[in-house]
Amino acid sequence: MSVASVDLNRVPLGPEKRQAYFNEVTRAFTLIEKVYAARKESGLSEGALVGKYLERFLGTMLALSLKYCYSDGGEWLKIDVTDSGFVHFYELARLHADLENRGSELLNLPRPNALKSEILDHMFTGKEDPVDLISQLARRYYFDGLDADKLFLEHNHGELGVEGKGEASLYYYHWSCYDSETNRPYIYIMLFEESGRPRPMAEDKKRFEVFKQAIKAEGSRAPKLNVVAAAIDDRLVDIHPKVLKRIGIGPLYSEAFSINIPEDLRRVLSHAVSKDRFAFCMDHEQLVSTKQVTAKGLFSKERLREIFFVPGSEGELFDRGVSSLQSYVLLNHTLHQHAQAVLKDRRIISFDSRGTLHGI
Repeated sequence: MSVASVDLNRVPLGPEKRQAYFNEVTRAFTLIEKVYAARKESGLSEGALVGKYLERFLGTMLALSLKYCYSDGGEWLKIDVTDSGFVHFYELARLHADLENRGSELLNLPRPNALKSEILDHMFTGKEDPVDLISQLARRYYFDGLDADKLFLEHNHGELGVEGKGEASLYYYHWSCYDSETNRPYIYIMLFEESGRPRPMAEDKKRFEVFKQAIKAEGSRAPKLNVVAAAIDDRLVDIHPKVLKRIGIGPLYSEAFSINIPEDLRRVLSHAVSKDRFAFCMDHEQLVSTKQVTAKGLFSKERLREIFFVPGSEGELFDRGVSSLQSYVLLNHTLHQHAQAVLKDRRIISFDSRGTLHGI
């Protein structure tokens, strides 16, 4: 199959490359988990919650590796080999559907012990490999292990809490999504105030459920950050976003699987001498409200609206709709010096052969 004949955002990955792909993604995410674990130890508040979402993403990769372990030729894993490096959104949508059908699928599959006995019996008879039985066993393990609380899906609800004390306190809520346009995971953290209600939302389950559904409706994608913030501010009259932070995980650029690696990263990776021939990028975007104004729509009552700070009328901050941006790249330590000479707009974090991190 030629490159020109396929959609590069949805490339089927055959059996000969599939395990190598899962191994590289698992390796990269395990290292990124260590980065955020270190940030947690240094007192940075997002470290722990980001680590939880990264662990869930690894759970999704493990589930998909089981699903496609012994799949037939018509069931190939589909990945985005452009500015993503991860599976296509289609895979997570199908995973969600498998979760909903888990009960009926398990009823139709033999139990693992029965399948293992059949496999052994088949092998003792000296016949060909029991590929069909092994495929059924992998499928059984796949459905047995599906747990929505341990997987990264299209949208993942987070937790509500309080940041600070007394009158200076703010609510925080975090969530994550897998964007269908970029085929990448994103983690959101929002600090906000609420007003006009006799009971705090934390004590009102019905209001909290409405809040979560609104967040799901507006926060399950990754357009400009000020678009997301304004949509939440507009949809929830009594919720006032003060800070919205988004952590973009990826792209994961790999010499083995990526098609259009940016030229600066390609130059750095050309010096790779280890097996870790990848560059894992991350972006931390932040949007801050500077004030509130009273606004009135054509058919609506007066209400408070947030004014978010986005500097200038051009440039990367304006294009992203953010107040500030910090970009990172994770790569092998043997490439650190080369990266410093080329990657001026990213903070470089590297890891050595022992897994020790540098540049945190």
